[in-house]
Amino acid sequence: MDEEGHGTHVCASICGSGIYTIKEPENGAVTIKVRGTAPAATLMVQSLMLYKPAGRYWKMEKPLDLAAQLFKKPYDLGFRIHNNSWGKKWDNETGQLGYETQANAIDGFVHDHQDIIVLMAAGNNGEENEYKSQIGAAAVAKNCITVGSTGSTRQNDGQNFIKVQDVGNLGTQVNETAVFSSRGPTLRRSPHVDEADKTTPVVGRIKPDIVAPGVAVLSAASRALSAQSRKKNTWRISEDNDWIYASGTSMSTPLVAGCVALLREALQEGGKQNPSAALVKALLINGAVNYSESLGLGVGYDYEQGFGRVDIDSSIAMIRQSSFMEGGNAFEATQFDVPPLRQIPTAARRWVSPEIPVPSGRNRLVVSLAYPDPASIFGELQNDINLYVFSAGSERHGNMGKSSGLDHTSKRNLMLSHYLHTYSAITDNVEKIIWENVPGKTFKVVVSINNNLKPKDPAAFAVAWDIRPLARL
Repeated sequence: MDEEGHGTHVCASICGSGIYTIKEPENGAVTIKVRGTAPAATLMVQSLMLYKPAGRYWKMEKPLDLAAQLFKKPYDLGFRIHNNSWGKKWDNETGQLGYETQANAIDGFVHDHQDIIVLMAAGNNGEENEYKSQIGAAAVAKNCITVGSTGSTRQNDGQNFIKVQDVGNLGTQVNETAVFSSRGPTLRRSPHVDEADKTTPVVGRIKPDIVAPGVAVLSAASRALSAQSRKKNTWRISEDNDWIYASGTSMSTPLVAGCVALLREALQEGGKQNPSAALVKALLINGAVNYSESLGLGVGYDYEQGFGRVDIDSSIAMIRQSSFMEGGNAFEATQFDVPPLRQIPTAARRWVSPEIPVPSGRNRLVVSLAYPDPASIFGELQNDINLYVFSAGSERHGNMGKSSGLDHTSKRNLMLSHYLHTYSAITDNVEKIIWENVPGKTFKVVVSINNNLKPKDPAAFAVAWDIRPLARL
């Protein structure tokens, strides 16, 4: 029995399917079908709640070994998507947490089992403190998909669907970052700095990876919730007692988990029976759009929304168009597979795509790279794999921004682009290029490994691209 209600809400957001009934005096009962993002998915439930009989309450007990206690059993049973709507409790005295045992365990398991997709909630600490960045612990893992929250289309004044004092508007627009959603960048410390030093001013990697609606999400209400339940006092009860509203990155993450299930299904229908987590991540990020642009117009990512809000239709369209490739998939060899970078027989150790046609007129090209990086004590990148696009003598590099590049005439934009790419290249195992009005008739994508701290690692990768005509102004 789910006396907390949190798990029931999360599960139904993934694969729930039911009827919401509104009783109206004039029209009688009006019914609305409510579904999760993947209503036909198969679900396995794991609980982190432990009942304390002495105090008659439930307490969350996080497993000491995530790989052995949380990931291995569902993986052995054939499950390949792992949703995690939990995280460490925020402590204002400690502040933002860095790369710890939990993140290390996630990175190690995904690197060793490259077809499991692990999703982590970013956390709900954006409004509780004066720290500019809050994402930490498990959510900073390199190889997971960290999910933040935006508002929703449901009108919300900060009091209507959740009681929060002195917070105000939670985020009433679907493209607006929810005020509670934890921000990045991650806390990055040098291996030469004492781990006890919490103040090392080194900026970390881009997190969250993506965002999805997390304000006033309607999902199933646990029937074990009592009238005195804390959840009924802090979450809004709907007009149908079988459904309840809740807000948080715990609510955003399962919506994305369901979208991931749809992506895997589309890939399998297209001939990729065992897609890697990196491929799913690349497709998801390439379809996402960043609306906050807090680092400036055109950068394409920031530390509020990461690489943007999920657009599952755009991601699936790339699968239908066969606009993706992965290297080093140990489970299959299809037309969409090439060797990992360390096995490509060239001195440069790089993969180069065929020439890809560019539509006539105004256009926008978006390309994303993701790769499973080996676990490391301090969370530093072990493989430095970079993304490039070339067309008609011009080029773009990963995470440079969509309005700047090596051929740009503005010295200021060139310097900003060089900084963004150079810094991100040694920090992030996800890179994205947005290029408006590609100059040539064709373009080619290049993935190259520049440094490899783990010489025996094959350096697997995945890349997705999408080029579309832009409407005339």
